[in-house]
Amino acid sequence: HGGAVIADVLVPPALRVVFTPDPAQSGGAAWAVDGGDWQVSGQTLYTLAAGTHQISYIGLSGWLNPSNETVVLSNGVFTTLTRTYTAYGHLIVNLSPPAILVIAELWRVDNFDLSPSGFEAILPPGTHFVQYALVDGWIAPTSEVVVVTVGGQLTLSRSYSPDLDVDRDGLPDSWEWTWFG
Repeated sequence: HGGAVIADVLVPPALRVVFTPDPAQSGGAAWAVDGGDWQVSGQTLYTLAAGTHQISYIGLSGWLNPSNETVVLSNGVFTTLTRTYTAYGHLIVNLSPPAILVIAELWRVDNFDLSPSGFEAILPPGTHFVQYALVDGWIAPTSEVVVVTVGGQLTLSRSYSPDLDVDRDGLPDSWEWTWFG
């Protein structure tokens, strides 16, 4: 028969999916079989047909969900899948001096839109590229690669410096103004 038989009755497969970590579970982590209804962590389905099925995972804000997948179920077999939602990390960039903050958007990550000082970017774990806007009369901080950790927070404090040679002739402009007007 290809599966467990109880009193000449074929037992269909059972499927259960359990999620980690707990905050993802309480935050709405869910799974579905073949585009059906969403199921919560630990829910077991007993009425599936043997064969190939598509498992999908709901997206949660602030979390990287497990990848959708294909499973093969067999009659009489209870299958449990444990899947992990990965918490995004947070990147905050604080800029100074206060005089530069009159410009609203001064930095960006991974070529997204420019953001203001103090903005919190929610990002998937991994490496990210941070760039700083060019502003007349100021030298921007150097662009950099940063690592955002799972569920972590990275805070950068960076400063713009006054550009003392705006005309780029090799002489401090304040000296030129003093001597040449």
